[in-house]
Amino acid sequence: MRVAERMEAIPAFLFLVGVFALGVAHVNAVVNIALYGSIAGWLLFYSKRITQEGWRFLYPVGIFLSIYLALALFSLLFSIDVAKSFREIRSELLQNFFLLVASFWMVVGLKESSLRYWLLALAGILVLHMAIHLGIWVEHGGFPYRAGGLLDSGGGEKFGVWVLFFLGLSLALGVLGDSKILKILGGGLVLVALVAIVANNTRATLLGAIIMGASLLWLFKERSKRYLALGAGVVLVLVSLSLLYHHGERLGHRYNLAAQSEEIHHLFELSPAQMKDLEKEGIDHAIASRLAMWKSIVLALGDDPLTPRGYGRDLYKRTIAKEWSHTTQNIPYITYLFPHNAFLSMAYQLGILGLFWMVAWFGFLWRRSLLLAHSNSSYRWVGGFFFLGSVGLAVSIFFGDFFADSEARLFYILSGVMLALDFRSRQ
Repeated sequence: MRVAERMEAIPAFLFLVGVFALGVAHVNAVVNIALYGSIAGWLLFYSKRITQEGWRFLYPVGIFLSIYLALALFSLLFSIDVAKSFREIRSELLQNFFLLVASFWMVVGLKESSLRYWLLALAGILVLHMAIHLGIWVEHGGFPYRAGGLLDSGGGEKFGVWVLFFLGLSLALGVLGDSKILKILGGGLVLVALVAIVANNTRATLLGAIIMGASLLWLFKERSKRYLALGAGVVLVLVSLSLLYHHGERLGHRYNLAAQSEEIHHLFELSPAQMKDLEKEGIDHAIASRLAMWKSIVLALGDDPLTPRGYGRDLYKRTIAKEWSHTTQNIPYITYLFPHNAFLSMAYQLGILGLFWMVAWFGFLWRRSLLLAHSNSSYRWVGGFFFLGSVGLAVSIFFGDFFADSEARLFYILSGVMLALDFRSRQ
């Protein structure tokens, strides 16, 4: 390996260390040193590889960033805590888009001889996290322990995002791998992913995996294969829901779909404050509290859908209490720092325009990832990996507010990687 390639490998490897550390709790300093140190090193040695063509390709990303930033800054006028909102804009909005752009240029600038190994190492990080995740699960006696790798074992909801991206990687390799070895490897990893989902034991992860399976049809260009995948996806969803409805109680009350669905009409009958009574009727606390917080937001948006309430998911508890101070029945009987639904949370923070932005942003990235997946690039599996993983993420954050922190960083970094490979496939 020539000296230049060895120098290139240092920041690229350090970046991977940062990505791995994202899946470990309480090591934010390590994450920042690794990610930003690698970016600084890359800029020092390889900034000449930044091109006008690449910036033009990123122009739509700049438009999305500008709209998002404008909405967030406008929301400061209505925030209950302007200083907190401003910090959130800096740490969650600007930092994540910076990581997207930085990962884009790092991948664009890698030599072809290094790129394949770098991508396989990135995939290897997910494999390593799953191995640790399963080891922790076995150590705690297996099911029903909710393993969460090194990130949040005992709860597992945050690490569920990593499990879903691993499932996306496995399925994409099996379908789009450019060699027989990668396809066989992908098939084997799908089995590992299924066990990892069981080990995670969270409903959002299970539902995300089901929808990902149904979304496989989009990875195929041939119409016949799409129809076949569509049929298989419909069967997967129907069988999964049927099993959960008729036999979900065997997995525990949290999966008792029959009991939960019979009481869902209370969502329309009870106020957010009254939903505490659902627990007396056997409704799981996590469901009752979520329904209470969601209905409270929907009622607020019904009264005023356009006015933002202030950027920052952690402001929800204080903001919703102030919003309904004159109508206490609309205050949820229990409120957490955030409402456990990233889409409703975005709508509440930035108004309905914020929700439209979020849906459009996912749609833009899904379209780009499918263009890569349908290309002739040897890295088309990365397009499928990102598409399926982000579909799983979208389902997961509908029941949790994990479009922030390490999960958001992972998503934006993978977005940059995917966009870079899409750009390279067009050159």
